Amino acid sequence: MILEKLSHKLSSVVDTWHADQASFTAVAYTRPDRLRDAIRLLLEEEGRVFAVWGIDRGYEGFEVVYLVEVPSDSRSYIVQLRVQVPRSEPTLPSITDIEPSVAWLERETQELLGISFSGNPVTRNLFLPSKWPELEP
Repeated sequence: MILEKLSHKLSSVVDTWHADQASFTAVAYTRPDRLRDAIRLLLEEEGRVFAVWGIDRGYEGFEVVYLVEVPSDSRSYIVQLRVQVPRSEPTLPSITDIEPSVAWLERETQELLGISFSGNPVTRNLFLPSKWPELEP
């Protein structure tokens, strides 16, 4: 099955892998320094990143989630690739050079949660005024 194949393929770049064959999904946890390798391996399977979002976990820091659709012969599978980001250093490497479609998704996450994506070519604000946070309250 495709989820077993992905589990084996990603074993060197993910710390935890939970697959649910019945719902055609898997959740994988990786570290910031392994994120780009994990994304590359998923895209080698004709995968595509279709969503990125961040979660504020309070004192635990942040978590960024990449949803990757991986097709198989009969249907597509969804892999949630999750990365813990420390509050003290809220930075991840951008994957825009690997998957250009995420440029705006990373930028949105940066603007709303303050998580920087080093290497993302989109630098202007999407929602906040251009001088944010220098504006007076």
